[in-house]
Amino acid sequence: MENAEIQQNQTTEHSNLVLSKESIDNLTETRKWTMFFSILGFIAIGFMMLAGLIFSIIGLVGGGFGGFNEGYIVTILAVVYIVLGGLYILPILYLLKFSTHMK
Repeated sequence: MENAEIQQNQTTEHSNLVLSKESIDNLTETRKWTMFFSILGFIAIGFMMLAGLIFSIIGLVGGGFGGFNEGYIVTILAVVYIVLGGLYILPILYLLKFSTHMK
């Protein structure tokens, strides 16, 4: 019974958050920058995926020109770019989510 009262008091304390004008201004400025960097992040992901696609095409087509090793290395590079671009989506989505919820 006593634990329930303590938990209720803790949630009540946390829901009554008071911010100063300076804190609100700083959070507003942070929101603008996080939105900017999330947009840049999505552009970077697009370029990474495009580079991975181009490297995969070069690896498939150019494998006969330079021999087996060069085509193989370019194909591995394409896979690495696509995988890293896919992994990079999650932090950028969280950054965008933060900036939209700060509005």
